Amino acid sequence: MQNHYDSRIFPQESVFVPAFTAQNVRSVLRTEDYDSLESFRSDYFASNSPVLCVVEPELLDAIIPWLRDTDDVEVAGASDSLIRWRLERLNRTSMVALDSLTGLCRRDSMIDHLGRLCSDTTELAPASLILVDFDRFKSLNDKFGQDMGDAVLREASRLLKKVAPDDSFVARMGGGEMAVGLRGSLEHSRFVAESIRGEFERNSWPHKKTETVSCGVATITEKCEAQLLIGRADEALYAAKAEGRNIVVSFDEIFNSHNGNKKQIDATALENKTRVLSDRVTRFITLRSKKMMKKLQQQADMDALTDTFNRGYLERQLEQEIQNCNANSTFCVALIDIDHFGLINKEFGWPTGDEVLKSVCREISNSLRCTDWVARYGGEEFCIVMPETAQTEAVIVTERIRKAVERSLFYSTSGEQIEVTLSAGVVELRPGEDSMAQLIERASEKTLIAKRAGRNRVCAG
Repeated sequence: MQNHYDSRIFPQESVFVPAFTAQNVRSVLRTEDYDSLESFRSDYFASNSPVLCVVEPELLDAIIPWLRDTDDVEVAGASDSLIRWRLERLNRTSMVALDSLTGLCRRDSMIDHLGRLCSDTTELAPASLILVDFDRFKSLNDKFGQDMGDAVLREASRLLKKVAPDDSFVARMGGGEMAVGLRGSLEHSRFVAESIRGEFERNSWPHKKTETVSCGVATITEKCEAQLLIGRADEALYAAKAEGRNIVVSFDEIFNSHNGNKKQIDATALENKTRVLSDRVTRFITLRSKKMMKKLQQQADMDALTDTFNRGYLERQLEQEIQNCNANSTFCVALIDIDHFGLINKEFGWPTGDEVLKSVCREISNSLRCTDWVARYGGEEFCIVMPETAQTEAVIVTERIRKAVERSLFYSTSGEQIEVTLSAGVVELRPGEDSMAQLIERASEKTLIAKRAGRNRVCAG
């Protein structure tokens, strides 16, 4: 395929080349460079980037009906300034068609592409769609925060562009779901889907956790509406989720397992969707229940200054959680102390000290996961409670808090900037350790070690 700026329109020394993403490099296709309209059409639909078609007047009526929404057309012989304007306009409109977070094409662009693909499908040129969806992506956001979720999606788009064939069309369909539209047989599409699944499972993600995806594949060999292909791929995706996730399922497998019986296929599709949605609802209710319980507890046991739990709540709840731990549970606490807080009070006064305490608590709360909670232990000390958490993971959470405070700007009531840092000790509940006092004492010792080592650090053990 010819994928370039025409040097006869723009001499090499004067060509205007705007910045583009790798998927969004512009193509100029000229009908006069092709021996037939069919070869031009083939290259046009193989393009995965916005195209400016420079067309001889007598071919306009033939080309306009299959021109994509992301592309543009101009008559051959138009002035250089007009062609240049068309290219600049194509640049602006094509950027709008991209998902702002991932740089992938948006859902509407994918539907448009599939419409063109499906309208030109034959048994020798099948059209395929692969739907790729993160397994329990909402849990990732809930546990690590939206910023981490966004980072994971950006990394996912990089992987998808890497694995997807060069002639495919890659888009974000919404949330944690992405799609690959391509020409090729079912066997080829399944191979691509398995490659994507494996690449995601092996990848090193920003939050250092394994992430998996389920894939639904659908292939057609005759002309149809794009929504038919999307619907089949969606049914296959639900089947992959219902069968355990982190697998690839094709619609043909579902079709063949029921010998093409539409009623049985529809019943299975409903069963799969019900199973997946029920799991989502259960997880949602569980999460909502935890959040509601936290809210009620906060109303009764809050520290008035910092809007965190108070010492009384900490002692009651932490003791109870320790008693509830079984031999297979992991449980960690972190004791955090603001460095040189006495000097802040002495130099800038107690009102400034109170503002620092409140600001530090906001940074702590913003850095916690949904399962963690924080209480004011006393003065400038805070205790982070992390159920179902091993020490390695607890250190990551505490280090995230330390860095957040270190990067933040703090000011006195008179507007002077103050440097604020934290020292912290992290410990994991040991077998046989059955009281809060033992756990807090060990955390306090680690905090003191962090202080003696120079402050502004996390010590664990």
